[in-house]
Amino acid sequence: METTNKTLPQPPNLRAKANILSALTFAWTFPLFRQGYKRDLTVSDLCVPLDAYDSKQLGDNLEDLWNEQQKKSHEGTKQKLPSVWAVLRSFCGWELFFLAFGLFLFDLTIKLGQPILLGKFLNYFTVNSTVTGEEATIYASGVAVSVFLHQFGMHPFLFGLMYLGMRVRVGLSSLLYRKLLRVSISSSAGVTGGYVINLLTNDASRFDFAPLFLPDAFGGIVCSIVVTYFLWQEVGISSLVGLSALVLFVPVQAMLARKSSSLREKTAKRTDKRIQLMNEIIQGIQAIKMYAWEKRFSRLVEVSRKKEITVIRSKLYYTGVAFALSLFLTKVSFFFCVLHFALSGNAIAPDRIFSAIMYFNILQESLTIYFPLSIQKLAECVVAAQRMQEFLLRPESTCMLVKPSVTGSAEVLLKNVNAKWTYDQQSNSLEDLNLSVSSGMLVGVIGQVGSGKSSLLHLILREMPHVTGCMNIQGSISYASQEPWLFVGTVLQNILFGLPMDKQRYKEVVRVCALEDDFKQFPRGDKTQVGEHGHSLSGGQRARINLARAVYRRADIYLLDDPLSAVDTHVGRHLFDDCISGFLAGKVVILCTHQLQYLSNVELILMMKNGSIYAQGTFSELQNCGTELSDLMKAESKSEENPAKDQLQRRLSVHSTNSEEDFDVPEEMKSKGSVTWHVYASYFKAACGVPTFLLLLILLVLSQGSISLADYWTAYWVDLEQYYFKYGNATYLPLLNEMNQEKCLYVLGFLIALTIFVNLSRIISFVYCCMEGSKTLHDVMFNTVSKATMYFFDNNPSGRILTRFSRDIGVVDEKLPGTLSDFLEVAMHLLGVLCIICVVNYWLVIPALVMGILFGLLRHLFMLTSRSLKRLEGVTSSPIYTHTNATLGGLVTIRSMHASDDLTREFDSKQNINSSAVFYSLGTNRAFAYWLDLVCCCYTMLVIFSFLFLDSEFKGGEVGLTITQALSLIFMCQWAMRQAAEVENFMTSVERVLEFHKVESEEGRLLTKVEHNLPKMWPTCGDITFQNVCLRYSSSDPPVLKRLNFSIKSGEKIGIVGRTGAGKSSLLSALFQLYPVEGTIIIDKVDTSKIGLQDLRSHLSVIPQEPVLFTGSLRHNIDPFEQFKDEELWRVLEDVKLKSYVEDMHGGLQFVVTEGGSNLSVGQRQLVCLARAILRQNKILILDEATANMDTYTDQLIQATLRHKFVDCTVLTVAHRLDTVMDCDRILVMDAGQVAEFGKPYELLENKNGLFSKLVNQTGLTNSYNLKAIAERAKYKESPHSTEAENK
Repeated sequence: METTNKTLPQPPNLRAKANILSALTFAWTFPLFRQGYKRDLTVSDLCVPLDAYDSKQLGDNLEDLWNEQQKKSHEGTKQKLPSVWAVLRSFCGWELFFLAFGLFLFDLTIKLGQPILLGKFLNYFTVNSTVTGEEATIYASGVAVSVFLHQFGMHPFLFGLMYLGMRVRVGLSSLLYRKLLRVSISSSAGVTGGYVINLLTNDASRFDFAPLFLPDAFGGIVCSIVVTYFLWQEVGISSLVGLSALVLFVPVQAMLARKSSSLREKTAKRTDKRIQLMNEIIQGIQAIKMYAWEKRFSRLVEVSRKKEITVIRSKLYYTGVAFALSLFLTKVSFFFCVLHFALSGNAIAPDRIFSAIMYFNILQESLTIYFPLSIQKLAECVVAAQRMQEFLLRPESTCMLVKPSVTGSAEVLLKNVNAKWTYDQQSNSLEDLNLSVSSGMLVGVIGQVGSGKSSLLHLILREMPHVTGCMNIQGSISYASQEPWLFVGTVLQNILFGLPMDKQRYKEVVRVCALEDDFKQFPRGDKTQVGEHGHSLSGGQRARINLARAVYRRADIYLLDDPLSAVDTHVGRHLFDDCISGFLAGKVVILCTHQLQYLSNVELILMMKNGSIYAQGTFSELQNCGTELSDLMKAESKSEENPAKDQLQRRLSVHSTNSEEDFDVPEEMKSKGSVTWHVYASYFKAACGVPTFLLLLILLVLSQGSISLADYWTAYWVDLEQYYFKYGNATYLPLLNEMNQEKCLYVLGFLIALTIFVNLSRIISFVYCCMEGSKTLHDVMFNTVSKATMYFFDNNPSGRILTRFSRDIGVVDEKLPGTLSDFLEVAMHLLGVLCIICVVNYWLVIPALVMGILFGLLRHLFMLTSRSLKRLEGVTSSPIYTHTNATLGGLVTIRSMHASDDLTREFDSKQNINSSAVFYSLGTNRAFAYWLDLVCCCYTMLVIFSFLFLDSEFKGGEVGLTITQALSLIFMCQWAMRQAAEVENFMTSVERVLEFHKVESEEGRLLTKVEHNLPKMWPTCGDITFQNVCLRYSSSDPPVLKRLNFSIKSGEKIGIVGRTGAGKSSLLSALFQLYPVEGTIIIDKVDTSKIGLQDLRSHLSVIPQEPVLFTGSLRHNIDPFEQFKDEELWRVLEDVKLKSYVEDMHGGLQFVVTEGGSNLSVGQRQLVCLARAILRQNKILILDEATANMDTYTDQLIQATLRHKFVDCTVLTVAHRLDTVMDCDRILVMDAGQVAEFGKPYELLENKNGLFSKLVNQTGLTNSYNLKAIAERAKYKESPHSTEAENK
């Protein structure tokens, strides 16, 4: 399924040959920064993956471990389900333990040394201190060295944990994709594109950073105990008083974390539903536009999104409150500790107080920030693992058990076989099947819609499990599905499908599948790109390429599911004679078809009815067996064995051939340079508007102001205790109304209470605004995309669009608010810290400015590279989801072709490209953090030593405050810069969403303008006039319809015929204004270009070439706006011969249709579309190959229904079966996008050299005789409507 013909060479991985020093200092990233500084990085800059994160190797490893788990689960007496956690434990358990434990031990050891050394150093600044200058220098050096060692050793550990998380995600994604290839279609009702993509995006990504939080999960309690011991040494029993406040809130935080994780599970399910809905809308957008159902689906998306946002908002509230608790709990705990310590009569000394502050800061990080956060993240991983486990435990297809024949012989033997899709299904889908097919037999399978023809093929493929009876399938199988399955790639790749090129066989396959003339018309021949689902080709071309893929594969058994319905009679005869009967002679061929004219010489015909083989035998035997089908088959007894073949060159799809070059999938939109301020402004405007944004800023300033004031007041109080309360010396201290210890405690308590209130207010307001912004951005994008032109959908694969609605909206929903809040808070904290430091020692302003300049330079260098990498992450993830979506649509074809390994390799290849972008992103992020911390270490050392070497009198409280604040800079500076970078990176998701806000839209044409005043009951007659009509698929393409001029009178029945790709469906696209139309189309004297598209399309009824159904009840699929009563729905179901079938289904009208209508046959789906048309009762009906997938008997019944129900309507019928249009009032013959002939059937047949005459003659002697007889009868029994129209 490769979409390119050549693979771009990838440069070697920069990390592969890095030495130990380069690895520890992240110097291996320098060449990448250098490249990112010179230009934007592209996909060609992404490196070859390391073996450690190679998707194939990781997938193989996890698959082996999962299989081992499954084996163990069946061995013991207790049936224990296989566990994803057990797999991950085996996969990386020890590596994770050593990294996590090493980081915890290293981090705790260094951090505990800092308060001890700081306390000794602060003793130097107390009154009557005994510490000498030399000793103070040693203690200062100790603090500085510990700070440096901490930063030097911590970052490699952190990178190792994040790298491990990435590997887990990559491995799980590969494992999930492999499972997707094996999942049974009988159990895949809930396996929608949205569900699988959500597993790969949101759920798998939960493991990216999970290892990072593991040290805090098991180390939080241990750290608390150790720190409490050291805190006891400083303040005695008061430490327990302070700690009790922390401990009392731990259960609250645990509750918040549990609630958050449960909401995460709800979020995942609701996101699944939304993405599934979006996937269906994207896949069926043409049908939605033709039915004018945009409003209906907008409401569905709105409801789904509202439910999702409600849960996400609640989750973010809980997360935000938990984060707020972590911020002010330390302040509260410290206040209670100091309160008890002071009231117990202890001296308030700088060394004790600021050492205690540092211990509480350690507790804050380990117990109140990272511990609950780690619990939350791990809980989310538990939910994600559970969802993955449910998917991995789904039943698998048994089709892999069919082994290729060694001898070349083949056999299909069924004895008393009963089968059903699921074991809990009440009745069998297939019953009492007895069949024996041996080598060389050509078997035709016929029967009415829903009789079980396709199910029989699925049984032979072992996709449908057989319950009882004996099955013996010998030989390799090749399969052509009823609905052509094509993927984004060249025509050649679609045919070869991973097999090696055999030029002679390939050339012959192209000939017998009638593709030679098509290839001649393509600018690049078989190298022409096919769009997603083959949208750039006509229905006939898709069917023939689908058939060519099955035929090219060497096999013993060929299962062909109705490949002749989508082609005209001439091509159908060629396919049957040259391909099915000729090229595949000597093979077992089982052909499901409604085209009975081809079956006179097949060895065996099976007639299916209600899931059973109703009759079987040769053509002549079934003619005389007295079955209800014998009358239909007798008409075929004299079919021409060698019909005359006209060598007129067939035209292929005008869409795919007349373009300037050929259809190439355009590159995805990718912005360059920095994220502009317009993106930020758009986000904040969507979120809250300017006034609310200013209010949030005020709350943010008040929040940081209260925190900084509390810190400064603590230092001031310490100095008051030292210089005034104890010794009465207030020379260097400004006194505020003769403060005492009690008043100092009151002020501190008030400031902490103010901090709590303002923080909670800020967080709740911020979450609300962010959710409003996310909701607005999504809604605007959906409204724009749903109203986009068809050209937009033709040129953007579904994976590309879905990425916006899944990954990017997921980032805007959940990741951006937390990161943005973090950045704003940390930035304000930095500002507060620098203000405090400069107030205490103004000389430190100069190095602070130098540090700021260095930060700016480093950030600029980092962002140039980081932005490119983040964009590449987004761009390289889209092909993964497009590939996954395409795989889901062709599971049966893929497995029948034994192509699972090829597709797995391609998935792994695409994932490796994406993983290289992620790996470089992790490396550059960590390098940036490392070098920022190094600058901060230097600044902190300068701050510490400045108090020793500057000739000034510093008080202990001031020194303690400044150093503790400076130490927080080390983490905070790099965190602020990284969060700023992360905000910009996440803003690329906002940018990508905004890109889809400005796509070419039908918005301006949806509603009729007041001045045009559309008549109330329009159209009342159904007259249609085309005047010089041209159609282009885009403004830059040449016309595919060329100057069409014709008129259709009210009530006329018009048949539209032509060879495959002549422009028949394009004519209907013009009528519905799906693409830019030049010229004038007039309906009932109203120029359709003057009326709104909603009004136009809602007043036309259509049954499209490819029937589209959506997930939901059958009732909503027929009547989405609930405009009709149940009785009316039952009546139309009876009209289309579906009433008895629906009555037998559980729920009746509420019977649940699965995604794409996969639990109904293609013919049944088309009947549902017909029921929609009958229900709407519009004056104009368009049928685009509406009965192509129906048997002759059902077709005749439906034609009778149409003649009865639409007797007063204008009906346009596009058909390959000429017998369905021969009794029409007039025939419109299309050729190469032009009207070749237009007239009454018998008139057109009088021209022996006319195109219509040749089309009729190519059906065979008997068929052509019958068709001419129908036309002759119509001559003497003309439609009264056409007569009336002529008289008028």
